[in-house]
Amino acid sequence: MLTKPLGQSSIQLPAIGQGAGDTFFTSDIPYRRKVALLRTGIELGMRFIDTSEFYGDGLSEEIVGEAIDPVREHVVVATKVWSNHLSYEEVLKAADRSLKRLNTDYIDLYQIHWPNPSIPISETMSAFRVLLETGKIKCVGVCNFTPREVGLAQDALGEYELASVQNEYN
Repeated sequence: MLTKPLGQSSIQLPAIGQGAGDTFFTSDIPYRRKVALLRTGIELGMRFIDTSEFYGDGLSEEIVGEAIDPVREHVVVATKVWSNHLSYEEVLKAADRSLKRLNTDYIDLYQIHWPNPSIPISETMSAFRVLLETGKIKCVGVCNFTPREVGLAQDALGEYELASVQNEYN
């Protein structure tokens, strides 16, 4: 499958990925079948999976964690921290919870799901820097940010670069 580098990283993203958002975790498909569906996608080359701590209050991450367990090193996992967890301490705690649910030692792409105007982006990014430096995450991304907020996030990351900007398109 066609791949592309994730930002300036060495991570190669497949052209087609799998989303594990609301229609995935809220459907009436049994849990085991959801795991099997993700594994089938992985076998077909869709080795990029996007989820969030917010989806199903972590249920989506648990399903993804089980699906990737036998092939973790061959799958690119992106997850997101929710806007009410963007203080320094909450980012670190949220990342640890996501790592546990995903049953992995690292997250390939950790993203801010939505900005929170009551928490400075610089505070949030200082926690992301710690996560990068400890190897808990490989890349940083933002979602639903304005161009100004993207600039503030990049400035706060210093020598690290934002790898992605994900916005709604429909």
